Amino acid sequence: MRVKIGISPIAWQNDDLPDLTAAYSMEQALREAREIGYTGVERGRRMPQDTEGLRSYLEANDIALCGGWCSGALMERSVAEEIEAVRAQVAQFVALKSPCLVYAECSNTVQGDIGVPVNDRPKLSRDEIRVYAGKLSELAKWMDGQGMVLAYHHH
Repeated sequence: MRVKIGISPIAWQNDDLPDLTAAYSMEQALREAREIGYTGVERGRRMPQDTEGLRSYLEANDIALCGGWCSGALMERSVAEEIEAVRAQVAQFVALKSPCLVYAECSNTVQGDIGVPVNDRPKLSRDEIRVYAGKLSELAKWMDGQGMVLAYHHH
């Protein structure tokens, strides 16, 4: 079996503080990723967002889609609402043969809120964790039925 390794463009481009890396083009990031041996990249914010545009862009840069970030809100939504919120991205990633979608719960994050220390972030009780895990499992099962793996990124 041959191993394929992918990387996120955020290794080159800061999504939280975009001004830090504004001069660094996506094309440069993709070129350098290929030069050091990566065969895939996650979908980046500077890439086309429509499926055919993204397909053409990746093909033109000779690199595959290996996944991509999905800002979830399952803490605030029902599973049915979350499915509707992620449906288009799941369909796109299936169409582009991405091996996974990188799901992160972002509804209660303090990331990007400079006025809130990380130590003051929301914390879940055991019961809240159980409820959340059940909802996340339902979402993952739905995604699996669509042909997509949910990879969880904890925040």
